[in-house]
Amino acid sequence: MASRHDTHDKDLADGINDCIHKGGQNSATADISWGGYKITGLAAGTAATDAANYGQTITGASWDFATDVLTLTRAAGNVTLDLTGQIAVTALKATGTPDSTKFLRGDGTWTTISATTAWGSITGTLSSQTDLQSALNNKAASSHSHTVSDISASGTPDSTTYLRGDGTWAAPPSGGGGGGTVTSVAVANATGITWSGSPITGSGTLTPTLSSNLQSWSGIAPSAKADLASPTFTGTPAAPTAAAATNTTQIATTAYVKSQGYTTNAGTVTSVAFSGGTTGLSASGGPITSSGTLTLTGTLAVANGGTGATSAGAALTALGGLASSSYTASDVLSKILTVDGAASGLDADLLDGQHGSYYAPVASPTFTGTPVLTNADGTGTTRIPRVFVQSGDPGTDSGDGDLWLW
Repeated sequence: MASRHDTHDKDLADGINDCIHKGGQNSATADISWGGYKITGLAAGTAATDAANYGQTITGASWDFATDVLTLTRAAGNVTLDLTGQIAVTALKATGTPDSTKFLRGDGTWTTISATTAWGSITGTLSSQTDLQSALNNKAASSHSHTVSDISASGTPDSTTYLRGDGTWAAPPSGGGGGGTVTSVAVANATGITWSGSPITGSGTLTPTLSSNLQSWSGIAPSAKADLASPTFTGTPAAPTAAAATNTTQIATTAYVKSQGYTTNAGTVTSVAFSGGTTGLSASGGPITSSGTLTLTGTLAVANGGTGATSAGAALTALGGLASSSYTASDVLSKILTVDGAASGLDADLLDGQHGSYYAPVASPTFTGTPVLTNADGTGTTRIPRVFVQSGDPGTDSGDGDLWLW
């Protein structure tokens, strides 16, 4: 009986020993499967050997590149890790493979530096990234500017000085010459003039050569040229022919005069009128517009104590003229030529109301006053210029519009 009771008690003791005591009086001897169930009400672990509850598990992570802070997200509260100065080279976000032959380039690439690249020496100790940032803060930006005071030069920079090539602030010489020395002189050819001996780098001679045209002009004396004001031409001067019916101060060429009909039988008379009131004469039948008869009546008295003739024919005869019965073309021409002149008053001596002496001849005309020419674009007139060639100051002979060559 006792032996059976002992066996029973032993079974109870073994059963209790195989269970985990809720007070922690024993511990598991092997892994425990929870059969897919959760352990609830689990306290947060505080030691390395404690179990962690769900609130202590990490559900996410984020990295702040500006502050080098890693944030671990948990249900029970986030955990932040300041990794400033603690980041390994291999943790840098860059392309390529970091090793002993590579360097981190500014574009985020691990690359090999050429053997010809010169590296400067670094003195001191950069114990952390903070030291490195402080050192970089003392450097100028890749794009920056300087004030005048930053320039290292002797002298005083102000509104009267300029930076000279020798590193000196100095006032330029009077006249703005710059204070330099001419080391080379070159001369460019111009129309009609060429130069030999150019450029001169130390010493030498520049020799001009005039074209044959300029050489011919250089030998002409000013007295051989016509003045711009009131010129006197010789030889056979020519001028542009004005358009028909031009009424300006432009020179009228013989071609223009002829084109206007100022020649014998050049026009047709369409109307004739007689001005009454002439002493001793009156007229009837005027004006004549196409055809008709003009009748003169009265007595023409001969001036200066004449003969008292009562007719024009008798008066002319009394004055030694030819009788009307003796008139021939050569007789009339002879009489006209005898009295021809600026003061003769004969219509045959007038051209457009002016005597022949009013006009300049085509051959070697002599102009007076201020002759002008019409501009090529028709905008106005220009005084005919004088052309002078000499080697000195034109002096008082010059005038506006004159052309001087020397």
